[in-house]
Amino acid sequence: MEKLGIDITKPTIIIGGNQSVEHYAEDLKRLHATKKYQFISQQSGFSHFSNCLGFYPDYHMFFDPASIPSNLEELLNEKKIKTKIIIPDIYLNRSYEELIKTVVSAVLKTKEIWEKQKQRFINIKNKIIIPINLALGFTNKKLHKKLPNWGLPRQFEDKEIVNENTIDIYHTRAKKAKGPGHKCKLSLFILPFIIFMNFKNSYVMGFDMLGDYGQSVKKHIGHKGGLPKKLRLEYIYNFRFYIPPLVKMIKNKNMNLYCLVEDKYTPLNNYLEYKNIKELN
Repeated sequence: MEKLGIDITKPTIIIGGNQSVEHYAEDLKRLHATKKYQFISQQSGFSHFSNCLGFYPDYHMFFDPASIPSNLEELLNEKKIKTKIIIPDIYLNRSYEELIKTVVSAVLKTKEIWEKQKQRFINIKNKIIIPINLALGFTNKKLHKKLPNWGLPRQFEDKEIVNENTIDIYHTRAKKAKGPGHKCKLSLFILPFIIFMNFKNSYVMGFDMLGDYGQSVKKHIGHKGGLPKKLRLEYIYNFRFYIPPLVKMIKNKNMNLYCLVEDKYTPLNNYLEYKNIKELN
C-alpha cells in the first residue's frame, strides 16, 4: 500500500544527524542488504549514508530548506543515485515574505538567496511533495510552573495534531512569540510525518538530543555545565510537551514506533519504546 508513492507497509528506518548512528553502522548495512527495509535520512542524517554506511537512503527529507546536500545535483544527475527528495510544499508555493514569518533558515536571510535555493528544489526531478500547514506553536493560555513563562504548545489544546490532508507544523520564530523555538526535529517534523504517512512499523535513530543542538555525545541535556541553561530548558520543554502526545497518537492509530539507540546514547527512550537493532532481520 502506498501514499504519495511511498510504501507505508514496508518497515521504515528514519536516520537523523546525531553521532550515535555510527555505533550501529554494521547493523544498518545488514538490514539494508535484506531489502526488507526502506531508509529515510533527515537533514544532516544524509551524511551518515555517504560517509559510513556505503549506501544512499531511499528518501531524504528536511524541514530546514538549507539542509539538502551541497552536492545533491551531482549525486542525482551524475552518479544517478535513486534517492527521492521529500520536499515540503511550502518551499515551492509560499512567497518569501510568508516564509520568513515562521521559518528560520540560512537560505532565508535574503530574498535573492532564497530564490536560488527555491530554484534548486524546482529543478529536482525525483521529488515527492508533501503538504504542510505552518502555525505558531506557543500560546500563553497555560503555563508550566517549572519553566519560565512558556505556554504549552497550541497544538495540544486540540484533539488532533495531524490530520489526513496536511502535516501540521507548529514552529515559531522565538522573536515573534513567547516561548522557546521548536528545535527538536523529531517532534517538530518527523513524528507528525510518521502519523501523516501512517507507517505501520517505523524506527528512528540519530535523534538523541545530546550536546549543542544534538551533535555531540559528550554533553547531556541533564548534565550541569553541559548546555547553557536556556537551551537545556528548551530541549527539556520540547521533550516533555511535544513528544509524549505524538507518541500517544501513534499508539492510538495502531502504528508501531521504536527507537533503535541504546539508553547510554540517548534520553529518548524515556518516551519511545526501545528496540534492539540486532533483533531485526
